[in-house]
Amino acid sequence: MPAPTKLHGWHLITAVAALTIFAEGYDIVVFGAVLPGLLVEPSWDLSKAEAGLIGSATYLGMLIGSVVSGRFVDRFGPRRILLTMTVFLALGVSACAVAGSPVQLGVFRFVLGLAVGGNIPAAIVAARSAAPAQRMNLALTWISSGILIGGAAASLIAIPVLPTLGWRALFWIGAGISLVALAATALVLPARPVRAPGNRPGKVRLSQVLRPRHRRLLTACILATTANMLVWNGMSTWLTTSMKDLGYTLTSSLQFSLLLTVSALLGSLSLGVFADRSSARTAGLLSTGIGLVGLAGCVFAAHTPGFAWVSIALLGAGAGSTTTMIGNVVAIGVPAEVRGTAFGLNNGLGRVGAIFGPLAGGWIIGATVGPTWFFVFCAAVLVLCAVALSLVPRVGVPVGDDEPMARQQGGTAEDVPAAS
Repeated sequence: MPAPTKLHGWHLITAVAALTIFAEGYDIVVFGAVLPGLLVEPSWDLSKAEAGLIGSATYLGMLIGSVVSGRFVDRFGPRRILLTMTVFLALGVSACAVAGSPVQLGVFRFVLGLAVGGNIPAAIVAARSAAPAQRMNLALTWISSGILIGGAAASLIAIPVLPTLGWRALFWIGAGISLVALAATALVLPARPVRAPGNRPGKVRLSQVLRPRHRRLLTACILATTANMLVWNGMSTWLTTSMKDLGYTLTSSLQFSLLLTVSALLGSLSLGVFADRSSARTAGLLSTGIGLVGLAGCVFAAHTPGFAWVSIALLGAGAGSTTTMIGNVVAIGVPAEVRGTAFGLNNGLGRVGAIFGPLAGGWIIGATVGPTWFFVFCAAVLVLCAVALSLVPRVGVPVGDDEPMARQQGGTAEDVPAAS
């Protein structure tokens, strides 16, 4: 395998790919931060159920963008897809800043979601192609953590900006971040990713991805991703409003959302190191357990500030890390020629949960039963995530054929899934 140049070294490629995901993370999480402002926007008369529908529009776009983009990444390479989708990301978030009605905002959030969903498989494949095998989980975790860093930035910036400049200013800031990511991608990412000899991109058939050797792994990962995204995106959208409904001030509620994303970032990076020493599957099960402990604390002690801080920190470190670990299982566990398509399927179909998370929050909280019952609902869904993740096959266990997975996938250290 040819060595990358200094400019296109794997650290730099990973950093730039993570920057594009940072911009997306900001644009996703900023909706939850601006939600209190949208609910009191003059002449909009926006209900919580309608706000949940707008929030879900983003994830519907992400579902479509991720599934479609994954196949194009395998065919054309990640650079073209990253550049194209980042342009649409900047346009989408700029349009959100000038939206004149809830319907317009919902349409613009859907377009933004298409760009976000399209970028994620491309960023993962760019890092996966460049990083050495012994640093694979860490590199992939840095990419996925870009969403969490961007989300933390959105929550942090919202604390001074929302009360003074209003919600539209937060969207304009997102547009600026997207343009920086676009310029960095154009300058740094190589026109052709580093590939093994003879491994050229080509048209990928869906049947190649759904062979028995991959089917059990993908099915279990998609189910686990769906459940975890429902919890994570529901909480990301409604946590600020939920804490405000529980009696906390707007500033304190925004700080809780910041804590959620910061703890998710720290948890993901720590579990990424742990996954390189054990496996992504084991790390995913651990993160799911941590998230359940955090949700239990939210159910029983969210009214008490000290317990609430600890509970939300655990929830962020757990639920905020699980999807990253599941994505690592997929990215490492399938051969290079179908990796973008497989990751796109997992990340895209898992967005069904992301779509229903904001909707469920709007329905449950808006039905006057209060945010505590939303915490209970999320805990039940996270249990389903743990069950699905436990079904991910281990290394050496048959996954549909009569051969162990390691032998089915060529027996190379690079493509054997860290799922034990």
